[in-house]
Amino acid sequence: MYSYGALRRFMSVYLDPNGGSLFRLLRSELVDYIEDDGIVNGSSIPSWGLDRSDQRNLPLNSYKDYKGDGSCTHIYIFDSGTSSTHAEFSGRFSSQGYDFWQGTIGVDCHGHGTHVAGTAAGSTVGVASGATIHSVKVLDCAISETTGMLITRGLHSITMAGINWVLSNAIQPAVACMSLSGPKSPSVNTAVTELHNAGVVVTVSASNQGMDACESSSPASAPEAVTVGATDNNDNRAIWSNYGSCLDIFAPGVSIYSSLNNGGYSYKSGTSQAAPHVAGAAAILRGLYPALTPDAIISELLSIATPGVVINPGTGSPNRLLYIGSECCKPNPCLNGGTCSHTSPETVFTANTCSINCFTCSCSLHYYGTICESVVKPIGDEAVHWPNPGG
Repeated sequence: MYSYGALRRFMSVYLDPNGGSLFRLLRSELVDYIEDDGIVNGSSIPSWGLDRSDQRNLPLNSYKDYKGDGSCTHIYIFDSGTSSTHAEFSGRFSSQGYDFWQGTIGVDCHGHGTHVAGTAAGSTVGVASGATIHSVKVLDCAISETTGMLITRGLHSITMAGINWVLSNAIQPAVACMSLSGPKSPSVNTAVTELHNAGVVVTVSASNQGMDACESSSPASAPEAVTVGATDNNDNRAIWSNYGSCLDIFAPGVSIYSSLNNGGYSYKSGTSQAAPHVAGAAAILRGLYPALTPDAIISELLSIATPGVVINPGTGSPNRLLYIGSECCKPNPCLNGGTCSHTSPETVFTANTCSINCFTCSCSLHYYGTICESVVKPIGDEAVHWPNPGG
């Protein structure tokens, strides 16, 4: 029996359905109605990738419990466009983006970009559900002459033009997600480095040839990028996922449920699906530590990853699986530096164990609070101007 204090008009009691008490209450003028007690379950989540990213070990528990939601951060999706009208991005799709093919912001000709954006920051299917999405359309669409299917296509020069645009227009704290790949290119890799050095955390897909990412593709081989391989729901590296020392981390990438450009949802597989999980996690960390450099954010991202659980990660690959759960991942105020004034205990995750460390906190921290401060960081005359996208 429960007697509710604030809810004074309600009471829960156990009544024998065959006893007289139930019938007496039903006839009482003091009782408005009686209803059966209901079983309440925790809300399940639509994508197993969201579930896997908040817990250290299997089995999955059907919960999403992250240390933040990426509010006040900005994710730039380099892809086939992002559907601005999808419910997953309601109120968080920015008109500040660029389409290097048709010039129309918010249109996805394929669905790949909307799926990636959904995983990064969708309200129900995404990691950083509070982040703002910016579409940087660098992939066009075409019908394959061999399969007759709709495919995406692009050019390194256009990818670099997209990087150049973000260099001049990024709103900080910023993350770039590049679920795309092409032949290994020193120019593309250098452009990624320029973007990183300008204050943008860059996450990229490792690509899907089942070979060493260092040898095969860009931007996967860019040293400053966070290069992401794909795992399935049993923590196996996907057989087609690239591997090697250029990888930084693994994330879920097989049968990932996310948004489509027609307003619906679907399952897709690839390192293209793994990379946005990490982009969303990076956005969460950027929201928690807005003053940190990309190097520091990446260091934190890799240090809290779950070690040793990826099965057959591939020769030279780091055995790290994405983790952004709330357990043992409380913000460390001292990461932001500053002059400290007093000691306060904080729980932190170190070397796969929880420990209580006393940080001299209350530093000169900057929190965005409930009002996001848009910080545009143009490069100006220092910007690298790439060739015409069509050149």
